[in-house]
Amino acid sequence: YILVLSEARFRTDMLEARFRWKIDHLYVAPGFRGRGLARALIDHMTAEMRRVGVSHWAVSYHGANQSAARVYARLGANMLSSVRGRAL
Repeated sequence: YILVLSEARFRTDMLEARFRWKIDHLYVAPGFRGRGLARALIDHMTAEMRRVGVSHWAVSYHGANQSAARVYARLGANMLSSVRGRAL
């Protein structure tokens, strides 16, 4: 399944709002991985984005999740930032 949220980002210097969709959850059950389902879900999402006029999407995932990193890299996602944390 895929859960996508609309997200508004405001640029205060130009008072311009830009909208993007953020993938909040993307999950493919283990028995169905490797069949292109993540790509199909994201392709469907981007088609819907084009239909409604949204041009950017974002995703965040735990840095230790290397399978997520590979999926998003194969889909052409660019890393904009990396956040490292520490256990409390």
